[in-house]
Amino acid sequence: MSTRPAPDPLLIACALGIEHLALRSGDRSA
Repeated sequence: MSTRPAPDPLLIACALGIEHLALRSGDRSA
């Protein structure tokens, strides 16, 4: 893990995008 107090904004955006996609995919599939 990085020694920085908070992760990079790009990492956060990526994680958020993936989570959003997964949530939407699950909702649509269900």
